[in-house]
Amino acid sequence: MSQQLISRPLSPFNKLWMGQSISFLGSEVTTFALPFMAVILLHSSPQQVGLLNAVQTAPVFFFSLFAGVVLDRVKRRRILMLSDFGRAFLVFCVPILAGLNLLSMGSLYTLGFCIGTLTVFFDVGYQAYLPTIMEREDFISANSQMQSSKTASQVVGPTISGLLVNLVGAPLAMVTDGLSYVASAIAIATIDKHEASQRSKLTKKPTELIREATEGLRFVVANRMLWALVGAAASFNFFAGSIIRVLLMPFALRTLHLNATEVGIALSVGSVGAFLGARLAPRLSKRIGVGKTIVLGSIMSGMSQWVVALASGSPLHGLGMLGFGMLVDGFGALIFGITQSTVRLSLTPEHLQGRVSGAVRLLVWGLLPFGGVVGGYIGTRFGLRTSMEIAAVGASTSTLWVLFSPVRKLQSLKS
Repeated sequence: MSQQLISRPLSPFNKLWMGQSISFLGSEVTTFALPFMAVILLHSSPQQVGLLNAVQTAPVFFFSLFAGVVLDRVKRRRILMLSDFGRAFLVFCVPILAGLNLLSMGSLYTLGFCIGTLTVFFDVGYQAYLPTIMEREDFISANSQMQSSKTASQVVGPTISGLLVNLVGAPLAMVTDGLSYVASAIAIATIDKHEASQRSKLTKKPTELIREATEGLRFVVANRMLWALVGAAASFNFFAGSIIRVLLMPFALRTLHLNATEVGIALSVGSVGAFLGARLAPRLSKRIGVGKTIVLGSIMSGMSQWVVALASGSPLHGLGMLGFGMLVDGFGALIFGITQSTVRLSLTPEHLQGRVSGAVRLLVWGLLPFGGVVGGYIGTRFGLRTSMEIAAVGASTSTLWVLFSPVRKLQSLKS
């Protein structure tokens, strides 16, 4: 019965998945077009472009816990729809402001922060909503299907975005993203799965609100398995997803002497690895067990950072090492990410799904802006290669969190 739930074309999950697949592709346009506008149309400096990226991710740090409280108190489907419609409106503001000659870096900062805030509510809500529309044994397949769409959009998205920007200009190209949010909201609106009326009303007392907001954090810290999973993901994201990400472009261009096309090829190979990891995660977890799949993914992702950091020799040899490292990283990161998020959903009581999702998002993603600052500092202080090697050490040791925890003994979600 459970597999039929996912394979049935108009199942609640497939409606959510189809809407998100469209939205993933649309979001790739904004990811490309927003910094393009900042540089080409508004002649912004690298510092301003960096600040634009920071304000888009800052809401993760500020609002993740509060979003969890809200999503445990109201109907989650409603929040998902409102977040999508809100993001569509904000994205549509960009071409309107450009047409009126009112577009500025200040307006991009404001819109970026608001879009990022609504994205926090949607992402926390999406994870909390999954247990409402499907059975526990389907979580891995569902996450695999969703991540396959996301990685596929990352492979083709930059090319499509570049063509659109060249054809109609960056502001008008962003209309595509706005329409994709509308499509996602409509798809979610058609989900007819009953959602229980949510819990108690939001408290107005600051102390009570803080207690509820931190309840998800306390639950994560108290559960050895959840704490190990979050610790591994957070430490890897800090070192690889933040520090190495900041250093990767200058390292590839200045140290390996690659050109922009070659760097793009290496990044595309990484997306292919991620797509393969997303597709194979369910099979691996069934064949070798859930815990071993998580450990394997963590080891592959961590060690792949060494392949990247030690890339050297001729540009062709450096490109080969960089591409191979990105391929292994993409594959390992996705089998780890899909499987660990499935375990988290299974371990969390329904009434805490929103708050735990918010807490995990804060811990795993909230440190990214700080990692970027650290990456920039050590890159300047110690040099690119040494800094990449320092970050590789940190990324590879993230495996210790799950290796010495109950996670590695977990055979299936039922166990």
